[in-house]
Amino acid sequence: MQDYILLDTNNPLHAEAYLIAAGHFLSKWPKDWSAERLSLALLADEYSTSEQQEDQKQIEVWDAVSKFELHPMDDASAFVEELIDNLAEDFVAFHIKHSKQ
Repeated sequence: MQDYILLDTNNPLHAEAYLIAAGHFLSKWPKDWSAERLSLALLADEYSTSEQQEDQKQIEVWDAVSKFELHPMDDASAFVEELIDNLAEDFVAFHIKHSKQ
C-alpha cells in the first residue's frame, strides 16, 4: 500500500516531479516558470489574479488530453492540473520508496 503524498510545490523534489509530470500533459508553457506558478496558472479562474489568468493563456494542453470527454461544467485546465498532480505524487512516492532500499 502506498502512502499518500501531498505535493508541496515549494519542496524542490515535489516541484521537479510536478514539472516532469507537466511535460506528459502540456505541449507548451514558459519553461522558466516554477512549479508553483504553473500550478496556479492551471487553476486560475475568475477569482484569481489577473496575472494568473494571463499566465493560463500561455499554456497549451496536448490535443489528445484536451479532447477527453469532460462534463460540460468541468474546467479543462483544472482537470489537467489534477492529472499532473497525480502523476507527480506517483513520481515522489516512487522516489521515496526506492531511496529507502
